[in-house]
Amino acid sequence: SPIITNCNFTENSSSGFGGGIFCSNSSVIIKGGAFTGNYDGLFGGGGMNIQNSSSISIINCKFTCNSSLFGGGAILTAGNSSLNIT
Repeated sequence: SPIITNCNFTENSSSGFGGGIFCSNSSVIIKGGAFTGNYDGLFGGGGMNIQNSSSISIINCKFTCNSSLFGGGAILTAGNSSLNIT
């Protein structure tokens, strides 16, 4: 499982899934960093889109000014996925 530490995802965009990060059938830990000004124009999750039984842990991250045309400006989860934020 990947561990992403102290990364900033800034002003990214997608016309599909998740402006900053898209997770599908995966297990990811994200520690520190920020999601700022990301945008998704179709399926949701401006900062992050989590799909298909993914398991994601977010620790000490900041989400600011992310947006989406569909839903989940900061984070969208679907498809039996789990999300733990601390």
